[in-house]
Amino acid sequence: MIALHNPMKKMCKPSEGFTLIELLVVIAIIAILAAMLLPALASAKRRAQLATCQSNFRQIGIACVVYAGDYSDLYPICTTGGANAAPKFNTLAFVDYTQYFWRGGAGSTANTPIPKPGAQLVSPQAYDCLGYLYAVNLVGSAKVCFCPCFPVTESHSAGFYSNPSFPSSGPPSSAFSDGSFNMFDSALYNPRIQNAADGTPAGEARAFPKTSSQWSETGSGGNKLFATDFLSSADGATSSFSQTTFAHFPSKGFDVLFKDGSVKFVQSVAAFKMVASGQLPTVETTASNVAYDTLFNNLESAP
Repeated sequence: MIALHNPMKKMCKPSEGFTLIELLVVIAIIAILAAMLLPALASAKRRAQLATCQSNFRQIGIACVVYAGDYSDLYPICTTGGANAAPKFNTLAFVDYTQYFWRGGAGSTANTPIPKPGAQLVSPQAYDCLGYLYAVNLVGSAKVCFCPCFPVTESHSAGFYSNPSFPSSGPPSSAFSDGSFNMFDSALYNPRIQNAADGTPAGEARAFPKTSSQWSETGSGGNKLFATDFLSSADGATSSFSQTTFAHFPSKGFDVLFKDGSVKFVQSVAAFKMVASGQLPTVETTASNVAYDTLFNNLESAP
């Protein structure tokens, strides 16, 4: 008898599945590709955040000039020293190196109205420094003053104050027991003082209180530093090289806004060493002002 060929027999043969070794090889390849891609994605994210931070600084520079046009040529002030009258008017007290945006009193809320021209120039208000730009609507969002690179749990991040919204209807998670709170932005704003070695209130006067201010200092040159990323806390906290203290960690660099409105990212070895190694004092003395003055010179002269 002749056996008939059945083509369906071959077609219906069960297919063989992947072996365990083949599956492990595929998984290993995927893991290797992921390990190669994730650092690139993280780097791309940091570059995007850096671009946003620089854009924010440019907005701050423009807003400060516009603000000064409405308020007797004065940049937004700090409200240190009682009624902030002479010789304390618009000085840079050491505590302001922590970048106050809002200084709360008992029962304060961040949507308190702010006086219009005149009164705010001589009276302490809840808003401070760059907070005035938000109060008079010269920045569309207060988040402009907060670097997007900081983790949301860090007190120099806008996300830290987003409970329930930023920064309006209630105190943030850092509220004190009396219901007040302080808000710190991440732009160390207008930090130069005229005579760091003076050691008196007169010596703490800002180098640039007005847009028309002309200031020169031996050994410094080029554009004058007008704002930079958060450097160190002057309220007793110590510095360290970490994501919570360096905005652009792990780059060891700083965004810098100059008085002429230009913005650049600088990597100064000298400035980095001062901050990361704890060379910035956490107690106000003449020496501490000189140390910060040296730091700002390093940032200004960085290529």
